[in-house]
Amino acid sequence: MTAATVMQVQELCSHIAGFLVSDTSTDLRSTSLISRSLCAASQLHLFPTVTIVTAGGNAPSVARLQSVLESSPHLVLYIRRLEVPIHAGTLTTLASIRFSGLRAVGFRGFKDNCPMELMHGLTSRAPSLRKLTLNRARSSL
Repeated sequence: MTAATVMQVQELCSHIAGFLVSDTSTDLRSTSLISRSLCAASQLHLFPTVTIVTAGGNAPSVARLQSVLESSPHLVLYIRRLEVPIHAGTLTTLASIRFSGLRAVGFRGFKDNCPMELMHGLTSRAPSLRKLTLNRARSSL
């Protein structure tokens, strides 16, 4: 197989995965298991936005993300947007990851006493970062 043929196969796989983006992520997950070429093309569409969810100040999703990225470090290249709650433990864990393809970060729950140094720690590990969004915490009345 020549390099040109391999490139055409990868382009075809990317094209196929592109059609599945509007469908459920289940289709993309299934497609990623079929072959290496389809795996890369599908993963590109599976991980563009990662949202960290907290439950009572605890963020099990950040530990899961860290575990996934440790076992499959190439996936970090596909993450373009990260939605993060402002929580010291979450930010500390995320600051240890180099998000080389990250273009946008949205911080949720911004308050006057937020750990700015931890927010900076995360953003400084994202050389492609272009957009930063701060969403204020809702005050309870």
